[in-house]
Amino acid sequence: MWRVPSVDCDPPPPLPCPVHVVDGASCATDGCAAYPTECSYGDCRDLGGTYVAACDGKLWHVTRTTCPPPCVGLDFCACFARADCQYLTDTCICPCDYQCAGQPPCVCECGGGTYLGCMPR
Repeated sequence: MWRVPSVDCDPPPPLPCPVHVVDGASCATDGCAAYPTECSYGDCRDLGGTYVAACDGKLWHVTRTTCPPPCVGLDFCACFARADCQYLTDTCICPCDYQCAGQPPCVCECGGGTYLGCMPR
């Protein structure tokens, strides 16, 4: 009588990201478990940038990204041009929102990096 053992084909969950990663260090594993393909480290508020470590199956490749300048202090046009800043600070709120609230409905206009005023929709 033949017996076929059951085999669990589900891969195990990925290993946690290492606490510290060095560019060029091995990310290969001996077993079935593997590291995530990408791990992020750092915080713009604390370090001014973040580090991303990508595992190609054999080695870690670490790159640094710089953070954009803060939104606070930018004038309206510069602030509104950045999707990550819009509506976050008072300088990113169009003066039009205060000056012509819906009579007629209006939008802020920027041209050449300067605020041109409220324009009807």
